[in-house]
Amino acid sequence: MGIKIPTVQEMESKLLQNSVPEDINIPNDIQEQPDKILDADDIRRDISVMARTFINVYCGWPFYNEVLKRTILQFLTNMYDNAHNMTAQEFCQEMSQLIAKIPDKHMALRFAGNRFSTQLGLVRKKVGKNITERQQKYSVELYDGVAIIALPTLSGWSDSDLEKFQKLYTDILPKSVATIIDLRGNSGGSSRISDPLANYLYGAKGPSSKKTWMRNTTEANIIYNRKWDATGISKIETSDDPFIKSQSDGYPKFESEGPGYRKPIYILINGRTSSSAEMFCTRLKQHPFVKFIGENTAGCEVYGNAYGIVVLPKSHITFVVGMDYRELFQDNFELNGYTPDIKCDGDAYDAAWKHLQNKLKNNKVDTNRKSR
Repeated sequence: MGIKIPTVQEMESKLLQNSVPEDINIPNDIQEQPDKILDADDIRRDISVMARTFINVYCGWPFYNEVLKRTILQFLTNMYDNAHNMTAQEFCQEMSQLIAKIPDKHMALRFAGNRFSTQLGLVRKKVGKNITERQQKYSVELYDGVAIIALPTLSGWSDSDLEKFQKLYTDILPKSVATIIDLRGNSGGSSRISDPLANYLYGAKGPSSKKTWMRNTTEANIIYNRKWDATGISKIETSDDPFIKSQSDGYPKFESEGPGYRKPIYILINGRTSSSAEMFCTRLKQHPFVKFIGENTAGCEVYGNAYGIVVLPKSHITFVVGMDYRELFQDNFELNGYTPDIKCDGDAYDAAWKHLQNKLKNNKVDTNRKSR
């Protein structure tokens, strides 16, 4: 008699038996101790909570095919069945081998100052670094008629930063003959900076996806409530559907609401341009004057809003998953990203200036490349 292969549902049921929905709450006292010894019961408990996060919290789980689900569940089941004493650091290393195989760039394990994520994706080239250091948040200037906007990050902006950035709309862009936006190395953050800029340039509010799906489970609602408050997710709490979706209206016509920016726009991208920085690219993909220069972006947008933070109760490893599943305008986006209109083997900033000079060769404005 052959060995019975367990179904996905059977593996899910087995892995969930050692945890409850309330385990999704974050402990009050998080102590990361890499040398802490975990016994077999500790390992099984943490694996159960990790499995619960996959099955009932993670936005991608309902959309994964059975092959990928089996890969994940069989790995966790094998670890569960063969649980033995090990340090928290050793357990994290074991789990990182699973995360490395999952096609989701937002998903991560964080522990003792280290971050472990997927090892899948494109081989990247070097197309130069962002012209502004991350610590500066941004730089904006008008150089020989060209607006140069460097955005190395969309994270950590203060209200003061945002207020100062507003001069872009009054003192820089209206006086410019072209714009270069440097998104190289920008791994995302808050869209409150990038969305208004995209709307200004396009002349209308462009969508970032066709549809956005959210989970409707007890565990997912615990995290949604933790992120906002109960009133912010009333539509989820009152729905009987296992998934909640919102649908965009598609791309509006260029400059359908505002005047739009009817001048050349060069957006510099590389393999580290990701998450909300890619959302910015999405909003401008249909802009008739936009050219993307560099290499493919990271492809880190399908499984978005990575605030699904769960701390495993015994090891105190932090497991991070996306809470929004996005159906994008481009197929096979995750891990592949956006392909540039102009690929280059050297510095994308230099390539933008070269292309711009050809565009404006009959213009009296001097567009000799500024030395960096």
